[in-house]
Amino acid sequence: MQPENTPTSLPKCESSYHTATHPKSINSRHRALMWRLAIGEKREDVAKDLGFSMVRISQIMQSELFQSELRELQQMIGKQVAVDESTKLHGNSVREKLASEAMASLNMLVGLRDNAQSERIKQLSAIEILNKAGYKECERVEADVHIDASEGLINAIQKAVGDGVSVLDGTNAGGEKDESTK
Repeated sequence: MQPENTPTSLPKCESSYHTATHPKSINSRHRALMWRLAIGEKREDVAKDLGFSMVRISQIMQSELFQSELRELQQMIGKQVAVDESTKLHGNSVREKLASEAMASLNMLVGLRDNAQSERIKQLSAIEILNKAGYKECERVEADVHIDASEGLINAIQKAVGDGVSVLDGTNAGGEKDESTK
């Protein structure tokens, strides 16, 4: 005879076991797995490096979420390979053309700087040459700076300024406004 609270049969296992092993979201380890598989590494090597079992890799790879992102990654890699191949075929000729024209362009700027009628054209050419050489114009910046200074800093500044000028309010020792501090 069975006790009253004991079920007579075990509950059936539904297919939730299979879906429970799929990742609910893709984490950094899953992405590392995805990248390495996308570039053709062997599952065994990736499993060992990332600390996954072969069973776990299979479970992750069967996930719709993983499969979807893997397809997107493979498309992106495919597009990049196409761009790289196109650059190999055509990109060097563009770079070579630009490099060959660089000297002529520089010579034109030098010619404008040296021979132009307009002083403004001469100046702009000279500035452009300097900019290309890495000598950029200095930018002047004005700013109001407020400093909460300690008593020691105030004393050091007053000692350095001398003349009895108060650093805090710009007055001299007689209490008059000192115009030299403006």
